[in-house]
Amino acid sequence: MELYCAALAEAEGIDPLPDWVADEDDGFVGVDEVMVGRNGRFAPDQSLQLLTGAAHHFVTSSFANQSGLVQREGTPFVEIHPDDAQARGIVDGDEVIVENGRGWCQLRAVVTTAVRPGVLASPKGRWSKNAPGGRNVNWTTPDTLADMAGQSTFHSNRVWIFGERREI
Repeated sequence: MELYCAALAEAEGIDPLPDWVADEDDGFVGVDEVMVGRNGRFAPDQSLQLLTGAAHHFVTSSFANQSGLVQREGTPFVEIHPDDAQARGIVDGDEVIVENGRGWCQLRAVVTTAVRPGVLASPKGRWSKNAPGGRNVNWTTPDTLADMAGQSTFHSNRVWIFGERREI
């Protein structure tokens, strides 16, 4: 693993050490687009980091229209640590809303210690039209591209999670 990149040090204007740079479309800096949802301002200290890893039965969104694979993938879900679930009154199996200022989706809560406190995990790849309410986790992810290679920033995603009882 390389922390200091000599090749980048030689390139003009590129920091050879990894760093985090806030931008206007970043949930960490409190921009209204991220911090305000359909029902008003969210409490910044209640936000969680949403990771949207690959689904096990699809290749990104390819094959997500195959009924056998959709059935194997199961109900769309989000994993949440027991401490975060308890603080929000969420129990395993609850229908929840994952939301930020970009959008929202409805998922089934899986309470597990497989994710760290402060982190949610939900597989990407499901087609919106086949998801509850016609929305999937991509409704919450930013369109911003990363600075150096122009790759996606899907994992720079702050969200709030609410029990389905919340008025939407």
